[in-house]
Amino acid sequence: MDVMLLAGTRPEALKLAPLALALDAHPALRPVLVHSGQHPGMVEQALEPFGLAVDAWLDVPPRVTGGQAELVAGLLPALDDVLRRHAPAALVVQGDTTTTLAGALA
Repeated sequence: MDVMLLAGTRPEALKLAPLALALDAHPALRPVLVHSGQHPGMVEQALEPFGLAVDAWLDVPPRVTGGQAELVAGLLPALDDVLRRHAPAALVVQGDTTTTLAGALA
């Protein structure tokens, strides 16, 4: 059973990494780490010391204004696509970022 963990920032990845390891140790659960692209490169860097890697990246169009509303508008359809492809049993988000908001709305 897949459990999707959504991170877009370094702090989110650091806090979700222990959960990913615990899920991986469970015989019936598999963590699926998804990067929103909010802070490119930071999530991968944070997961590396844990021996973890990103399983999927959200395909978010480049932002023109850089505003949070534009980011949410790009994240929601991209997240919907990843959720349809992976069909996880649960989606876990952590934090107070735009990525977390989009994950909660999905």
